[in-house]
Amino acid sequence: MIASHTGIARLARRHYGYLGAAILVGSAILAGSAVAAPAAPPSANTPSACDRACLKAITNTFLDALVHKRESEVPLSQVYQATENGVASSPSSMTIWRTVDAVRSRFLIVDPVSSQVYAITTVDEGGKENVLFGRLKVVNRQLSEIELYTNRTRGQDGVTYTQGGSPTPLPVEWTQTVAKNRLPQREELFTVGRSKFDSAFSPPPGSPDCVLMEQGKFVAEHPKVWAAIGPAVVPGKPAPQKAGKAYVRNPDGTVPIPCGGGSPKRPQDPNARVDIIDEEQGIVVTRGTIQAHVLPYHVTTPTESVEVPDSLTDDAPALESLKDAGEKARPSLRPTPVTSFSSAVYRIYDGKIQGMMLMFYLVPSGSQNPFMTPNAPANPR
Repeated sequence: MIASHTGIARLARRHYGYLGAAILVGSAILAGSAVAAPAAPPSANTPSACDRACLKAITNTFLDALVHKRESEVPLSQVYQATENGVASSPSSMTIWRTVDAVRSRFLIVDPVSSQVYAITTVDEGGKENVLFGRLKVVNRQLSEIELYTNRTRGQDGVTYTQGGSPTPLPVEWTQTVAKNRLPQREELFTVGRSKFDSAFSPPPGSPDCVLMEQGKFVAEHPKVWAAIGPAVVPGKPAPQKAGKAYVRNPDGTVPIPCGGGSPKRPQDPNARVDIIDEEQGIVVTRGTIQAHVLPYHVTTPTESVEVPDSLTDDAPALESLKDAGEKARPSLRPTPVTSFSSAVYRIYDGKIQGMMLMFYLVPSGSQNPFMTPNAPANPR
């Protein structure tokens, strides 16, 4: 049997190269074996293992190479998978390879167990600050998967309620060092991640000081919308009353949204992935795909639009009722189906959600994330 496998390998290399040979020989071995034992992952002591410092260094090397346009400095695997905004591309063929002039801030969520990093960064593109975020996977100290998204406008994410402006610096609840005894165990973080796209799981309560962020900014909702669809009270905050609802106003009159995530109407995705867990920081990232519609945002002006998940369409009549007579006469966008590649990032300590950030990128309706197919790797813990 060994001799025949060797012969196959020589023949395969001649006609298909080393990658094709590996596939062909692997198929031959599996066909001749009743059970094939999976390869064991490298232990923390093997040269190919990549610890927390290693993962950070590779991520920073990639970001620096992006700024300086030096693809040769990117440690790519012999065969890798990469996407920009859901579309396959080599790094040097990505739009960001041409537009990013600097990386202004870097928030890295590091998981040595799954050998992945989730990066939330602000980048300078022609003098404007935008958000670059996504996931990197490392195998044998090389990048095997690169999944990146760039947010520049509401048309790309569908939910940045305050148009324009720069990303918000992360509050201290995200960045401060927390003693290990105040942090949850890996299994607890996994359950929190599952709760975002699976209503069978419940998230912990939000801290009174936790305010929802989206696309690197604090959510600033219009007070009419929050009065129509929000809860009666913003926990832990002074709350003036209006129209029978209690809420807090930002200086510009908008309303911050408290952290949560336990709504029974939240979008569901059976193929969601909870595979990035940073135990040292108490952070979990869950990724899913949402079906939604882009609607005219009548609360401000129908020439603006907003993405609403299909699971929340019950709220659409409430938004529609907020139109005034003048707005009804203006041109408005026809409701249009769309798919959203979505991530939810939670920081948990002291048994509560201390930070919650949602990241979205809109793609044509029915699109499938190549990293999120039903046959993609399941949720590792």
